[in-house]
Amino acid sequence: MVNYILGLVYLMLPAYFANMAPVIFNRTLNFLNYPIDFGVKIKGRPLFGQTKTFRGFVVGILSAMLIVCLQSQIAQYSFFNEIGLVDFNEINVLLFGFLFGLSALLGDLIESFFKRRLGKRSSESWKVWDQLDFVFASLILLWFYAKLEFIDVLMILFLSLFLTIIANHISYMLGIRKVKW
Repeated sequence: MVNYILGLVYLMLPAYFANMAPVIFNRTLNFLNYPIDFGVKIKGRPLFGQTKTFRGFVVGILSAMLIVCLQSQIAQYSFFNEIGLVDFNEINVLLFGFLFGLSALLGDLIESFFKRRLGKRSSESWKVWDQLDFVFASLILLWFYAKLEFIDVLMILFLSLFLTIIANHISYMLGIRKVKW
């Protein structure tokens, strides 16, 4: 059971890092600190908001690519080979990393779009969706790369919900995030 849970978390690491990277690197690469929506508004509300930037997309995608490259390198070791759910010999590692990061960030972007339509601010909590938006989109991508059963998807959602809450609270306590969620 422990290896099963580790395998699911290991599978989702690129998405987790893609989701965390924009917050961790929010004071770097200032030349990319421009909103992805270019300030466009719909009915007076931002399309996505000021916090969804090109910097976030770049560092998120690069983080996912880095994690996938590392996973592909350590896949040769028996432990990682046993828990791994993706055969890195069968895929284009860079493309997979890029798509993994992109899908996670698009999930977050879609959630931001709906938050703005509902009149919620960027930092305002939207329980469960704030924690799982990137996971839902990543799972769509994984459908093509990993043989996941329905129970695997449910377990990934459950684990991701709690891991995201824990990571967010820790980063809030460390002063990396401005809000706990």
